[in-house]
This record gives sequence, structure tokens and C-alpha cells, in this order.
Amino acid sequence: MAREGQIWIADQNRKEEGVPENKLPIGKSLEIESLKNYILQFGNVEKENKLLITIEDRINRYSLEINNPHLDKNNASILHGEPVKGMLAKGPELMLQIFPSVDSPNSQIYVDIVKGKKQMFKDNILINSMDTNRLTLYLRELHIRNGISSCSYPRVHRALLVRNIVIFKILKGLRAFKV
Repeated sequence: MAREGQIWIADQNRKEEGVPENKLPIGKSLEIESLKNYILQFGNVEKENKLLITIEDRINRYSLEINNPHLDKNNASILHGEPVKGMLAKGPELMLQIFPSVDSPNSQIYVDIVKGKKQMFKDNILINSMDTNRLTLYLRELHIRNGISSCSYPRVHRALLVRNIVIFKILKGLRAFKV
């Protein structure tokens, strides 16, 4: 129990235990407070392969549900997300890219969220290097935990899969007529 005026710092406890920062499990949710305006929250829905993202600033709050999040095939610091498709509406698409900085202790996250043709959110968000490491670890764990495909063009792969299934059914039908 903390006394009045006492401050708890988690980093000192971790260093005393001898556990390196990059080996700690992140978990199912992550909250990052940026250096300027925003608070980012990431949550994972395992069964449905969805990612919940909340972006808050002083005035607005964007709560988004992204379907089939996947890392880019060529660059592991880029996260793509497809829109959730409903009966009459379609959700937002996500493109999130992490720009780690070598010179300064701050890094940038570029977030681009588009719903149809309308831009919902597009901004560069400054975060510190520790939060950058936590976010990259979270994305890697999300990638491994959900078995997410890391392809750039998931729609093309789905189309090829559907085509192969159709060809298989046609060939199976032809065999049935020969007998």
C-alpha cells in the first residue's frame, strides 16, 4: 500500500528483477499516451480476428473495429486492416506505420483511417521510444497469436482460393459422371 506522496515506478522494479524490457509479454490490450494530443488504445478480439482501436484527443474519440489485421509482407512496421462488412454498411480501413527514430528519443506513428472515400483520421503521432518498442512487440504478438497472414494482397489470395475450390468441385463432378 502506498503512502501519501509516494510514487511507484514500474521500470525500476523490472530492472531490479533482471527481466529485459523486450522479453516481457504485452497482453491482449495496450494503451499508449502520445507526447502531444492523443491517447491510443489497442485491444484484440481473438475469436473473430479483429482489432479494436480507440484514438482520443481533447475533443474527439474514435472507436474503431478493424477486421483481419495483418502486417505488411515487405515491412513489418506497417499494419493493414480491412473494414468490417455489415449488411448495408462497411467499416473503416486502417494503415498504421511506425517510424522509429535513430537520432532523437521520440518516434512517430502514422495512422491513416479511411471509411469508403472519406478520410476519418490521418495524422502523425509522436511517442517515446519505450512506447514504440511496446507497440512493435504488441503487433508481433498479435501477428503470432492470431496466426495472421502477412500478405499484402489478401483479396487476391482469397480469389485464388475460391477459384481452386470451384475447379476442384468441377473435377469431382466430372469423375462422378465417368463412373
